[in-house]
Amino acid sequence: MGKVLIKCIQTPMQKYFYDRSLDSVVMVNDEEYQILKTVEKTKLVPDGVLRRFVKSGLLRETAIEEIEHPETENLHLLAEHYMGNLILQVTQQCNLRCKYCAYSGNYYNRSHTSNRMDFETAKKAIDFYLKRSEKADQLALSFYGGEPLLEFELIKKCVSYILQRKGDKKILFTMTTNGTLMTEDVIEFLVKYEFNLMISLDGDKKSHDINRRFKTGKGSFDIILENLSRLKAYNEEYYSKVLFNCVISSSSDLENIYRFYSEEELFEAGTVNFNYVNPVGLKDETLSRITQKNFRVHRLAYIKMILSVLEKRKWDAQSRLLRRELQDIELLYEQLHSHVAEGKKTHHGGPCIPAVRRLFVDTKGEFFPCERVSEEDSEMCIGSLDSGFDFDKMSFLLNHGKMIKEKCLGCWNLRMCAYCLAQIPKDNQILTENMLLQQCENSKESTLLLLYKLCILVEFGYKGNENLQVLK
Repeated sequence: MGKVLIKCIQTPMQKYFYDRSLDSVVMVNDEEYQILKTVEKTKLVPDGVLRRFVKSGLLRETAIEEIEHPETENLHLLAEHYMGNLILQVTQQCNLRCKYCAYSGNYYNRSHTSNRMDFETAKKAIDFYLKRSEKADQLALSFYGGEPLLEFELIKKCVSYILQRKGDKKILFTMTTNGTLMTEDVIEFLVKYEFNLMISLDGDKKSHDINRRFKTGKGSFDIILENLSRLKAYNEEYYSKVLFNCVISSSSDLENIYRFYSEEELFEAGTVNFNYVNPVGLKDETLSRITQKNFRVHRLAYIKMILSVLEKRKWDAQSRLLRRELQDIELLYEQLHSHVAEGKKTHHGGPCIPAVRRLFVDTKGEFFPCERVSEEDSEMCIGSLDSGFDFDKMSFLLNHGKMIKEKCLGCWNLRMCAYCLAQIPKDNQILTENMLLQQCENSKESTLLLLYKLCILVEFGYKGNENLQVLK
């Protein structure tokens, strides 16, 4: 007999259960909830009870028999003809020494080096990409560092090279930069080729400069603000599309950061991403610690934003600033309203199809699934310009859930689970079952929190994107 896999959820006002077989959440009464708690433990539905749910297609025995990514059979085809975003690591060097940077030396798996990509390697990477993206709808070329603008001359050559060879396809250029090297020539170039630009700026001067400093120890805030003003003056329409990445560390003052981005005329709602210091592989955990003050400031701001979404208060600049933080709940709301039944094969979410969504080429010409994984981790290397794709490695990364398949098959969270290997603190070591199982526990906690938030929002009248028409 197959298993019935559910998870009971209780808010202060209502009771629910999540049904894996139909990927749905259902509100229940007290009596039903008590029976469902037993079902959750035994994974069996007693005869003659809960009939209204069974008739609706819920509480079915799981149909999943195998843990396998649905695109596994198409991996060769997709990688050889539908490559997505090519990311070139043009340098591993940087003119700043940010405390929380992946290359700062504060992480176990990466450090700054003098390695840089030469033009011959870049050309080979672009040729490799063009040959394997002929069936993709459009092209995308990104530049990554270190600080990519240290290699501005190389970037110009790469742009010229791919434009001469791309044919009629549309191409998108992207770059993340620290914003300190934006000379007039750089600004003119970025605008001319319509780069999608992400600039790192950690809010107000004090919060920013405490972590993002030059090698000399001098803060970088003033020169970035000066460069932003010049970019906006040069082309305001282009500037309106520039995005900003703000990293919150233990030394950040979140109240001042929110005030800065809400009141400073250089920034608009929807252009700022807030992230916390990545704790994976971090040597000094105090850098990623969230202070009680920042926790309270964020919680209050989040509640105000939620009230605005529910039309219980007017939108203000700060609430619009945090609007992006509802994206996970919006996606979950849409997913749970699709009511898609299980198939025989599945894999937890998170792993991208290597080389199809993106391919990261390091300074030496070696391949990695993306820029988030360490290029010093040999297990994550999926080939090179000299040897081509390593499809065995790619298939393993795509299907790493097979290592813990029995746990996955019997887990209520399988269809909600979403994590990638970059989130696992493997410190360049060989991936183990215990590493994956620890991430499983983290994933279940995250899913439960999201479900809890969504259920409470629905209780107060949340109806997905219908509530968000007040925003662009």
